Amino acid sequence: MSNDDILRALPRDTPDYHARQAAHLRALAENATTDQLKAQLLELAERHEQLRSLLLGLAASRRIALFTLGPYANGSARADLDAFVGAFTNYSIAIYENALDRYKGQPLKVTGSSDRAADDSLVQTEFVNSEPSNAPPIRLAFRVRRSENGAPTITDIQVEGVSFASAQRADFTAYLQQHNGSIPDLVRNLTSLSEKFARKGEALSAGN
Repeated sequence: MSNDDILRALPRDTPDYHARQAAHLRALAENATTDQLKAQLLELAERHEQLRSLLLGLAASRRIALFTLGPYANGSARADLDAFVGAFTNYSIAIYENALDRYKGQPLKVTGSSDRAADDSLVQTEFVNSEPSNAPPIRLAFRVRRSENGAPTITDIQVEGVSFASAQRADFTAYLQQHNGSIPDLVRNLTSLSEKFARKGEALSAGN
């Protein structure tokens, strides 16, 4: 599925988290009272746009999304699955950015890689703290597989050995078990969570 296909899969009532955040920040920048504040707001807007482009360009959003649904993906209506892919993509990007923002300014260093199969590799990295500290570096690993056209594609991210996709699958399975397997209910829940991240980002922006 191409990036355009992913964007078309977004339901009309699901906010595109990063596009909306970037637009909001740029609107705030237009009314900024100082040049410094305007520059800060524009920098934040660019970060939203860049992260969204990066993850949509690299991550196999549909593959990860359907994996996280587990057996609930089987036999579900295509419209429900497409809506879930859109909501999951926005939610995932919001989660990634919120987590990575903690390490702003820290370089990401590649420490090694291992091949799980001919088309399946794990690239190990870590955030290097620029300040003198006894705290150990944060370890991230990116699972990279080949897409149908042979391009390398990120299919999962592990933080300190914990798989994002597997953790979400466990959470979503528990949610669906409690909601009669309703994927539309899960979509609404993910949309609500993305909204909360957006409001959090707006509050932080207003405090700059």
